[in-house]
Amino acid sequence: MTFNSSFMKKYSFTLLLLLLTLGLMAQNKSKRKSSQTEDKRWHELEFNSVFLLQEILGSADPEDIQKSYLVGYKMGKRNVALRIGFGMGANLKNEKESILDERGTRDFRLRTRIGIEWRKKLMERWTLISGIDLIGSIAYFEDITSSSFDVVTSRDRENAIGAGPLVGLRFWINPSISLATETAFHAFYIQKVEEVDSQNLPVFDSKKVTFEYPIRFDPPVNLYLIIRF
Repeated sequence: MTFNSSFMKKYSFTLLLLLLTLGLMAQNKSKRKSSQTEDKRWHELEFNSVFLLQEILGSADPEDIQKSYLVGYKMGKRNVALRIGFGMGANLKNEKESILDERGTRDFRLRTRIGIEWRKKLMERWTLISGIDLIGSIAYFEDITSSSFDVVTSRDRENAIGAGPLVGLRFWINPSISLATETAFHAFYIQKVEEVDSQNLPVFDSKKVTFEYPIRFDPPVNLYLIIRF
């Protein structure tokens, strides 16, 4: 399974049209003059428009997909919001290297976030965003090589948890539709597990566990389409 299939391209195009339709419907129902100072609780759905366009054009990079948040949800009142985000990447591949040799790989990544954000109106259509997120992610990669001599399986697992501040900008097209981008710094605690298993020669089996504490920077490369309802 890959994200570059023709089915995914058609699905992304249909989803993009649906989002625009929902945005126009929300605009017609909205009679608010400002979306910044509501007393009523509001809800928002956000979609990574860069990912959708890349899927339609067939230029999506699996590594970028797995590091991005594809969809998100926000609930807030006035200028404070609770936010959650979700991103996933998966890739399954099998190939026959010779008559007796085969190789299969599995790659799966999941990334989630939950946090809080504050908003400050800069101009009529521009809003400054600041906040903090708690992030969790898991990654799994498996490589199975089969030959007439042996079957060797290599596995890499990574579990990470982190937190950090963010800052971003948001442009309001109308009271119901907006575009936003953001950048963030996160400090992580990461556990990595590397395993090698041999079916016929278990004496060569190995397992290595390491821990890392990196600080990572997420540049503002994603543009999110946000619909309020």
